[in-house]
Amino acid sequence: MNVCDFLLIDAPAGISRDGIVPLAVADDVILIVNPELSSIVDALKTKILTEVVGGHVFGVIINRAGIDKSEVMTQKMEKVLGVRVLGTVPEDPNIRKAASYKTPVVIKFPSSPASVAFRNLAGEIAGIPIEQRAGKSQERFIERFSKVLFRGKK
Repeated sequence: MNVCDFLLIDAPAGISRDGIVPLAVADDVILIVNPELSSIVDALKTKILTEVVGGHVFGVIINRAGIDKSEVMTQKMEKVLGVRVLGTVPEDPNIRKAASYKTPVVIKFPSSPASVAFRNLAGEIAGIPIEQRAGKSQERFIERFSKVLFRGKK
């Protein structure tokens, strides 16, 4: 029985049981990497650990990316980690603002750079063509979803 098409689990990095079990049972692992040496090293360790426990790394998302040199950063990340970069999420102060409201940035600030990047990444991973990713029906769904989950926090 297939309950959902995608289930995302935000698992901790590292070699603790809480970090290893999701890597072993996931169909695919997506590494989230900040463009900092320590984050890249952690991602490489997680990739190796994923492969050791029989998992598969689907790709990498570069988080908190700067605007400049993103193409160079993508190429370097792919070379170092040996997997393709699925996309980038830019550094965006709206993420902290949304967190202070305890509301996802895609709900609180739907047109912010990070929100747009998250929607594009989700569409890319789900195989949704670009022309179908943003439309009135999706906006209405997001508004309804936000009202149900975040009543009074908007």
